[in-house]
Amino acid sequence: MIQAILFDLWNVLGTKPSLSSKLARHFSIAADARYLRRYEHAIQLSEHKDLPSLALDFCVIFNIARNEDNMEFIMQALELGIDESRVMPGMPELLEELHKNYRLGILSNTSNFESVAPIRWGIAPYFDAAVYSWQVGSAKPDAKIFEAALQALDVEAADCLFIDDTLENVEAARVFGMQAIHFQGMEDLKKKLAELP
Repeated sequence: MIQAILFDLWNVLGTKPSLSSKLARHFSIAADARYLRRYEHAIQLSEHKDLPSLALDFCVIFNIARNEDNMEFIMQALELGIDESRVMPGMPELLEELHKNYRLGILSNTSNFESVAPIRWGIAPYFDAAVYSWQVGSAKPDAKIFEAALQALDVEAADCLFIDDTLENVEAARVFGMQAIHFQGMEDLKKKLAELP
């Protein structure tokens, strides 16, 4: 029986311009699976004390010149993405309703700067736990980050529902023993949640 629901942050709880895509385009990097893994290592797997240290890590991992223009572009792209991020329409109301019956959590691959979004959007009070890749040093679909989220919510895998827009993460959660929904829009999500036992 579902006791807790875990939400992905980006493209589920809210939206923002894709920083990884913007950086790949600007620096002429092929945005394939290998790029995304390296991007996670540069930006999302550790806490950065400030934006210059994040920009520096990106430059080092991708062998990009560490000059003022490149560093400034990376930092501005991140800041712009945060400023332009928005909560998914209808999500606050859904969370308010779900919070009455379930423990709610966030599980996201993101930087420590971007993880402030739920606070900015006013939805943070609905969540009992938030687990981010930069805190754990692991990113979805790795088992370690799923384990951390279940511990934070104090729930067994079989009693937790995971919602993500990336099919690979949904499948990994199912292998891990969780129930999972592939997010394909608010109306579809509401319909699938209504079908829960």
